[in-house]
Amino acid sequence: IIQTISIAMKIESTIYNFITPEDKEFIEILRNNNFKNLEIFLVGGALRDILIEIPPKELDFCINGEINEFKEFLNNDKQMKILKVSEFETYKVLFKDKIYDFSVTRKESYIPKGSLPKIDAFNVPIETDLKRRDFTINSLYYDIETKKIHDYVGGIKDLETKTLKAIKNPDICFREDSVRMLRAVKFESKLPVELPTDHKKSIVKNAYYLLEASPSRLFDDVIKIMHCGNSIEGFQKLKEYNLFKYLFPRINS
Repeated sequence: IIQTISIAMKIESTIYNFITPEDKEFIEILRNNNFKNLEIFLVGGALRDILIEIPPKELDFCINGEINEFKEFLNNDKQMKILKVSEFETYKVLFKDKIYDFSVTRKESYIPKGSLPKIDAFNVPIETDLKRRDFTINSLYYDIETKKIHDYVGGIKDLETKTLKAIKNPDICFREDSVRMLRAVKFESKLPVELPTDHKKSIVKNAYYLLEASPSRLFDDVIKIMHCGNSIEGFQKLKEYNLFKYLFPRINS
């Protein structure tokens, strides 16, 4: 586990400064349940935003271990309500008019490339789960019981240096799932981070892989760029990275 002390030392106070009272209560309920064979991690964009002192819009959790213990907890706690369970073994849980997302650690593959991922295995170690994620700053795991950050890919360091770096070789990352190129544009536009030069070149080189992605996925991520809070910069980066002509060929021509 690699940690950068300047962030890791203040994680608990930072979390509680940037989440709502309802979020705090929700996390405390999870902690106080004293799960015997289950780990629960705060993950993804919520943890990333908290660490750079941006209040998260929602909290996402990842669980690993005895999943039936988690299901039993949800079924028995009258304050919780399961709204939906997906084919990806993700849970939408309602607590005090707020929805929290839970996923089970998993291993994925993209067959064919550009499609939604295929699940190869559930309940895998977090070192395996993180390999399905896109960028290092989105690949941090905060154990809500031990209050420690698990960082296997240097995500904390990249947050501190404001670097948006893929957890894999960028060519592999963007060819495996071309929609990640749009996510890179979104993150560069909304967060104080920048892609390394080799990543920018990789996007330009691999932009045509967008043609393999489904129109619905492309549409969803373009909308997210337009609503990221800095749509002008997002639009400019789509042009800069050679993505615009594959998204809007008629306009580009």
